Amino acid sequence: RYFPLVTYVHRASDFDYDLPAERIAQDPLPDRAASRLLVLERASGAIRHTHFPSLLDLLAPEDVLVVNESRVIPARLHGTRESGGAAELLLVRALPDGTWLAMGHPGGKLKPGRRVTIGDDCVIEIVEGQGGGLRRVRFVGPLDARTAIARYGAVPLPPYIRRPPRPDDRERYQTVYA
Repeated sequence: RYFPLVTYVHRASDFDYDLPAERIAQDPLPDRAASRLLVLERASGAIRHTHFPSLLDLLAPEDVLVVNESRVIPARLHGTRESGGAAELLLVRALPDGTWLAMGHPGGKLKPGRRVTIGDDCVIEIVEGQGGGLRRVRFVGPLDARTAIARYGAVPLPPYIRRPPRPDDRERYQTVYA
């Protein structure tokens, strides 16, 4: 017997939905335990709403809970290109050779060999393109990456947060486990 082959093609537009801007929280709740929790009952498909502390009631003894302990670092750096134009680098990951993977904007202007000045004492050189919007960068000014992040970095808020980062975001925009 032959069975028909079913191919599913997903497009990003398949996941589009209308979410009014006023329904998108711009600040974390003062009491994180008040965060809402959407529960999908897999067996029945039923959906119900509860709050985060109810998570413990949903877990069975044989379940495994994975906790993300990573911290969001203030790795968004705003600076100036050699031409005088604005530039932004978002540091993604430190590499073993002392360079960093970063995303940059404007992408087409941040070519290998070009430099971005952050503040008066931080210079970052674009070493090479990595594909997928990533670049390998090197700190060549007086500041190393850690000091530059501490001095000039901003918390990389997601694009649906329509406000500039604030100092309290460094602690508030973390998981409770970080």
